[in-house]
Amino acid sequence: MGEEVGQRAQRHLPRASVLGQRGTSELCAVAPGEDHKTVDTLKQIYDNNKTLQSDFEYLGLSDVYAVQGFYRMDRDGFLAFSKGASINTDDGAQLEFSAPKNLRRATTELNRKLMTPYLVDEPPWLKGKPLAVPPAMHHDYMAQAYLVSLARGRATKEIDEAIRLDPKNPNFHLLKMRIFLEQDKSVEGAKEALAALQSGVEYIPDVLAMSDEFYLPEAQVIYRKVIEMGSKEVLPYLGLGNIALHSGDLPEAEKWFVQARDLQPDHPAVLLAWGRLTAAKAQQLNDEAQMKKQLQQARMLLEKSKSKGEESATIHTELAGIYYRLGVWERAAAEYAEALRMRRRRNDLRFSLGQAYAQLGRVGDAEQKYREILSLSPDDADALKALQDLGKRY
Repeated sequence: MGEEVGQRAQRHLPRASVLGQRGTSELCAVAPGEDHKTVDTLKQIYDNNKTLQSDFEYLGLSDVYAVQGFYRMDRDGFLAFSKGASINTDDGAQLEFSAPKNLRRATTELNRKLMTPYLVDEPPWLKGKPLAVPPAMHHDYMAQAYLVSLARGRATKEIDEAIRLDPKNPNFHLLKMRIFLEQDKSVEGAKEALAALQSGVEYIPDVLAMSDEFYLPEAQVIYRKVIEMGSKEVLPYLGLGNIALHSGDLPEAEKWFVQARDLQPDHPAVLLAWGRLTAAKAQQLNDEAQMKKQLQQARMLLEKSKSKGEESATIHTELAGIYYRLGVWERAAAEYAEALRMRRRRNDLRFSLGQAYAQLGRVGDAEQKYREILSLSPDDADALKALQDLGKRY
């Protein structure tokens, strides 16, 4: 909920329930009366509100029945909760209920502590009433609700019961896959993904959407299974190619990238893959002129990928590296800065940005980046040396 939304809620809403939280985002639903003991009102609101449906999807909730009603407050409580909404956040934006930087604690953790007094264990509309959905679906919805609120143990118990009641439902296995992957249990997650895929090719997109969360061995199994099923998606081919590229096996990477290009030659991700492969090939050349020519080819592929809509930390990092090696310092700095904005924990990006600033003569900016690294990792020898090279002390 942004500050503007909170202010509108304060002015117009008699009663609000925060139904789930993901990062700094909370889902708030409102009923017109003082007490909403059944899900009927929320269901009516949900069915007629596309924005609310989109918010549910973002949080990982497939229906209003997945609302557990964790948090309930009256209007006075909501006003008190949203007081002082304009404080600075830990990511530099101006968002409601966010953590000031000097607290050194995650916004999500602080938000959850603030909401604890409003916690309830069971949706009021379930008490003493028959379920509005089949028992297996009820457990599935409750598992969704617990997962959104990071109660993964409870989520696992609920989805296990759903699978016991309906073992062939692929959506239950997909949810259990998500629960495992959020706990870095890649092997277990892969088993659930394969179980879901047994139900048909229509579940391939759901599995591929989580493919980045698998460790490399399980990712390879998933990608090969999807290809074996006859999928024409480029992602599994790119995934296998990127795994090979990561391990330095350029011929194997090229084999998979060729197949992806045959499917969709102008797909932004395909162009990105070929740009990365071309840059890797340039790295192996000893002839300076040939290397520069290859880097220019990589640059063209990456810039085309970006122009066609690729917007990721990877594209900015790869472009930054090419610009840096070609001596295009301004562009290198801009791309490293954008990559770092997307991946704030990456000290390697912070260091490269500092190096680009140093090449531009922006000594103060370079110094700031090196000091940021040392504040996060005091033993970083490269950052310490770079700071000393600027004539600065730490």
